[in-house]
Parts: sequence; structure tokens; C-alpha cells
Amino acid sequence: LANAVQAEATARGYATFIGTAADDPASEVAIIEAFHRQRVAGLVVATLATDQSDDLLTRLAAHRLPLLLVGRKLDDPHVDSVLANYRRGGLLATEHLIDLGHRRMAFIGAQVSDADRVGRLRGYLDALERAGLPIRPEYIVGPSRSASPRYSTQLTGYECAQRLLRLPSRPTAIFARNDYTAIGALQALQEAGLKAPDDISVAGFDNVPLAAVMAPALTTVSQPTEEEGRLAAEFLLARIERPGDEMQKRQLVLECNLIVRASTAAPKR
Repeated sequence: LANAVQAEATARGYATFIGTAADDPASEVAIIEAFHRQRVAGLVVATLATDQSDDLLTRLAAHRLPLLLVGRKLDDPHVDSVLANYRRGGLLATEHLIDLGHRRMAFIGAQVSDADRVGRLRGYLDALERAGLPIRPEYIVGPSRSASPRYSTQLTGYECAQRLLRLPSRPTAIFARNDYTAIGALQALQEAGLKAPDDISVAGFDNVPLAAVMAPALTTVSQPTEEEGRLAAEFLLARIERPGDEMQKRQLVLECNLIVRASTAAPKR
């Protein structure tokens, strides 16, 4: 994503500066404030939404600093967004598991109450509803409520899978919020003497490069990251170079694709 933003900006004569905030909302706010003090021409922000950053970005938008959000939205008429259709991606992954014959499918990486802000979880719930399958709260597990903003990591996947394996009726398939969460789940299965997909199928989301070389190779959902970065830079540069124009707010949603690999299969009888 960053490479695509940089390539587009460089081609138009702009230099780019990159800050990474990991999973710390305070660090994100500090980086954004530092960029603003350096009088950057505009900002691309590609982090999870938090109350802290939303408040700061709203204030910066009020001062007409050009902003573009990737993967999140802000209720402001001057802030554009580029997103992938995460809800549709979650639907595709879950329907794939249903088509294989699974009826006990877990989602790891978020809580049930996160469905309104985590599109891939909402897609999982949509697929269950379409198939007439019950929503089992014990099959939807994520980071603790105290974590903020509740990022889902490899450790999250490992711990959530361990919790699922302790259930009296464990799921036959796991859909993880992202590929690193899925990798953590695969580690937990291996330590428990289980294999994917022989014992439990596992699917992820994002199609990170590591997903294709895992053993087994990970079924996942791919989002058009390079296109997101190119369009993010294009939209932002339009606002930078036309500061006096009252441009209409743009919110573009790109489609995701299911990539079936070796980590998913029909459940054992």
C-alpha cells in the first residue's frame, strides 16, 4: 500500500514520508501531529479507527488539511476514503466453508459486538443467516475488551484457537480476521496435535505474501492493495492541487476475491 502511494506521488513530483504506529493509538496521534507541524501537503491515513485519531483528523479537516483514509471512513464532507469491500470478502470466505460442508464455523479476531465496525465479521454473519445456520456466540472470539483498539494479531489467533479447542463441541472450520491471526490459529492446532485441513479448516483475510508459502498454503481473501494505494494518492493529490475547489466527497469501495488454497477442505464425517 505504501509503495503504491509513494510511486504515484513520486511520479507527480512529491516526496513521501512514512510513519508507523503499530497498535498504539497514542503513537498514531503523535505521528499525525508531527506531520502537521512539518506542514505536509496532505496525509494518507491507513490505520484502524479510534476515537483519538477521529477527533484529531476532524480538527485537521476543519483547517482544510487534505486527508485521505484507507480502510476506514470519517463523517466529514472534505475527507475522502478508499476501502475494500470487507463485508463481501467475509461473506465469500464463509460461504466457501459452507459449500465444503461445514456447519460449525468459528470467527476469530473480533467480538460479536464489533460487527458494525468489522466488515469481514459482518460478512461471516451474513453467510450464516443466508444458509439458515445459527449464530453461536462461543464461536466468535477476539481480543479482550480491555485492548484498544483491539487489533488482531498472530498471538490473538493462537489464543483464540486454544479457547475454541477447549469447547465441548469444537468448530470444524475457523475463519480468521486476517492472515496473521490465521497463522496463529494454525500454530495452536499444530501444538494440539491437529492438522489443517484434516481436522479443522482455516481461512484468513488479506492475502499477505506469507499466506502462499505456509504449510498448508492458506485459503484467504485478497484485497486490491496496490490499487487502493494508487487511488488514495490520486484522490489526495487532487485535493492538494485544487485547494479552492469545493470537490464532492469521494468514497470508493473496491471488491475482494477469494483465493482457495490447501488449508480448507470438507469436514470429516
